[in-house]
Amino acid sequence: MIYNLSYCQLTNTIWGCTLGKSSVQQVKSNLAAKGINIYLSKDGDINYRNVESLKVYYSKQPLEFGGFNWDGLYIRFFRGKLLSISFRTLQRESSILGEYKDSESYRFEKELSKKIDKKYKSYRRKSDYYDGKTTIAIGTTVGTFDDGKRLWYLDYEDVKLSKELSKCALQIYRQKRQKDFDEL
Repeated sequence: MIYNLSYCQLTNTIWGCTLGKSSVQQVKSNLAAKGINIYLSKDGDINYRNVESLKVYYSKQPLEFGGFNWDGLYIRFFRGKLLSISFRTLQRESSILGEYKDSESYRFEKELSKKIDKKYKSYRRKSDYYDGKTTIAIGTTVGTFDDGKRLWYLDYEDVKLSKELSKCALQIYRQKRQKDFDEL
């Protein structure tokens, strides 16, 4: 049987781990079965340091996903449920702007974008893919590391949990501002 993947719902289950549903233990177990170990990050997520119910795990094990080699994973859980999975890799960047199109980084970006677009074109927005339940984003860091490499990522995120996280972070921010104001 042949399936037309260009009109399928965005993937929200990766290696048996379902965004918005799977627990930390389920994800650890499923990844361990694939030989991937994840570890709790002491630093957490720099954008949401005050949100205690957000936990970040990572793996620096090389792995393959979607036909690409990745240097590791960055996984976030909010209120005990899988919020996002981010595949990450470093690609060599050109030091001269004119040579960018000949760099590993440029080729990686084009190949990854082309593959995701082929499968999910009907869900494409400006910089990501969205179906109301899942968001898939391809991105990179600004600038490069000392060794001339740029970090690329492919993120899968649960829309509902992401909105809840944003509301929670805003509420914490407002409470802190009110407390600071009351102390004046």
